[in-house]
Amino acid sequence: MQLISFELFFLAFLTLLLYALCPKRVRWVILLLSSAVFFCFSGLFSLLLILFYTLSSYILALVVQGTLRQESVLDKRKKGFFICLLGCFALVLCFTLVRELSPIGAVGISFYSLRVISYLVDVYRGKIVAERNFFKYALFATFFPLAFLGPLSLYRDIKESLYKGDSPCFEDIVSGIFRISYGAFKKLVIANALTSPLYTMAEDTDRYCGLYIAFVIVFYTVLVYCDFSGGIDICLGLSRLFGITPHENFDRPFLSTSTREFWNRWHITLGEWFEEYVFYPLSFSRIMQGFSRRCRKMFGPRIGKRLPLYIATMLTWILTGLWHGLKGHFVAWGLINGVIVLVSRELDVGKRRKEKSKLTDLLRRIRVFFVIGAVRMLDLYKSLSVSIKMLGGMILSPFSSRPFLTGLFEAIDPLSLCVVMGALLVLLFVGDAKDYSKRMGKSPHAVILCTLFLIVSTLVLGKYGQGFDSSDFIYSHFNGG
Repeated sequence: MQLISFELFFLAFLTLLLYALCPKRVRWVILLLSSAVFFCFSGLFSLLLILFYTLSSYILALVVQGTLRQESVLDKRKKGFFICLLGCFALVLCFTLVRELSPIGAVGISFYSLRVISYLVDVYRGKIVAERNFFKYALFATFFPLAFLGPLSLYRDIKESLYKGDSPCFEDIVSGIFRISYGAFKKLVIANALTSPLYTMAEDTDRYCGLYIAFVIVFYTVLVYCDFSGGIDICLGLSRLFGITPHENFDRPFLSTSTREFWNRWHITLGEWFEEYVFYPLSFSRIMQGFSRRCRKMFGPRIGKRLPLYIATMLTWILTGLWHGLKGHFVAWGLINGVIVLVSRELDVGKRRKEKSKLTDLLRRIRVFFVIGAVRMLDLYKSLSVSIKMLGGMILSPFSSRPFLTGLFEAIDPLSLCVVMGALLVLLFVGDAKDYSKRMGKSPHAVILCTLFLIVSTLVLGKYGQGFDSSDFIYSHFNGG
């Protein structure tokens, strides 16, 4: 079952109907049954795999919690930590092997793995109590609107709304439908229209080089944003139908004036996960603290404080790259972004510059856009050497023997480009989906009219049907789907 499909929307409609009709105390059971149906449609392999991992992580969490109830605090912490670490390592290894080696794959396996690991670690830390009801835990692990692309929701953040079973209200339903239609608009009208032309240009590096790379940088960045944020909008919209509001995953990332700020606004839940479960444990570990003391003696307090921070940051970014895939260009992507973030942190342009103006902020945002877009070429070309070659050619030999527009319109037809540009203007007008949804209380009619406009526009202008895989999201390839 795909994210944009009749089957999924029918499942959501039927679930919402039963959810509203059933008593409050059993509504979470309806969500669990719908999630089971979803994975059944996703294939027997996905169903059995998720069932196995859900059961094993459920038992492991109870074992860890039981270990922590023993008498000796020191011994129980050591033993609990060992069990939790061993379990997390085994789960990561299994998830990685399944994602990389299985010809079938499993829906949402990477996001699922991070959710489960955070649950186990939180049980070990004592932040949460392990759920004793297996079926309630299974709902958290398999809740179908969050199975595709996230956002990455922690157990402690959504457990109350998952099991509470509040009746869906008018505001939830309208806001949910708005976000679903907005996400479909981004994906089908903008992302799908750009996918084929940009990949065609990426495959023909001899023909599309020089100034064409500037076009590729701009519109591939737009493609990734509309593809990913569109999918997240649909997932959040489906969740909102049932009164469940996971954390937002985007916060106007292209308004960032530094790369560090950009990554605080882009894929927020993934960044927060790696910060809480990788960066801080590394930074405050005994090994790193001892290393920091030695660095202070050898290099002085200023460098001694920063060097462990640099190492923890780089290791976190390398792991983030590996989470996307066990390939060289993902490791390079993580290393480059880690270096850029460290440089941005040291320069800290936004705080040190005393005078601020709209023009300087605009120039900084353009700079961040192109820096992030240039690094993102690794996703498109799948090779560090090719990416460097194409970026170098854009600067050293931007012009070719043929007119720019002639070559461009051979890759993308003018009408499609005009539709994309018009759709981007709609995005600028509508703005952030979460902010627009907040207008429900003040102007519900405006939200309803905007939703109808988005639905009609998507049906008329969207790229779907034969030749277009509307369910193929870029981030699903980083997700085991």
